[in-house]
Amino acid sequence: MSRIRWILAAGVALAVACLGVVGSCAIDDEVTWISGERCTGACTAGSADDYSCDVDSSCTAATGCTDWDCDESVPLDDGDDGDVEGPVPDGGDGSGGADGGDVAPGLLGCRPCCGGAERAEAQPITLGVALSEQVACPATSQWYRFQGETGAQFAVDLGPEGIGQVTFLLYAGDDPTPIASADLSGTGSFEARAGASTDYYLRIRALGETPVRYSMTVSLIAP
Repeated sequence: MSRIRWILAAGVALAVACLGVVGSCAIDDEVTWISGERCTGACTAGSADDYSCDVDSSCTAATGCTDWDCDESVPLDDGDDGDVEGPVPDGGDGSGGADGGDVAPGLLGCRPCCGGAERAEAQPITLGVALSEQVACPATSQWYRFQGETGAQFAVDLGPEGIGQVTFLLYAGDDPTPIASADLSGTGSFEARAGASTDYYLRIRALGETPVRYSMTVSLIAP
């Protein structure tokens, strides 16, 4: 009986410690990175079923689900000798390790501009400052990052030129799983409220088989 009383007392003490020190003791450590997602203009929000894919070691994506990590290719470079270098499959998240993924059509000759080639090299975005003359490619991601503050409402305004379309995945912190996605067939805006004070990452590609020029502005629209 004394052993049972000791276990119960220890459980109560742990619960009190959780409430007093960290606010709660969750079973898992998942964070609600964003809330209140909204697309306006020529923006269409993606479903999590479309961008959060379970893949096996051979990069076989779930049915109907496109896994960017498995078809990522580094940009082509014609170098100083004028010869086009062949595309090299990327190991996912811009890690640079070949994984046997397929190279998407239309990549040949496409040079993206002007984000980072991988997450660790994401181009910093100054909130409220427009980035123009950006170039998206079909299978070569461009990475950008901006700082989000807990509770702050932000907007990602994207405007592809002509009839081109662009798509993006949104990541947060060190989480390897995308938290949102949107396609833009024209000027549109994606809005959300940050759930944590951390870096947020935009991973942008062109839809279709040709490069797309676009402009982008990330703004804070409400504290």
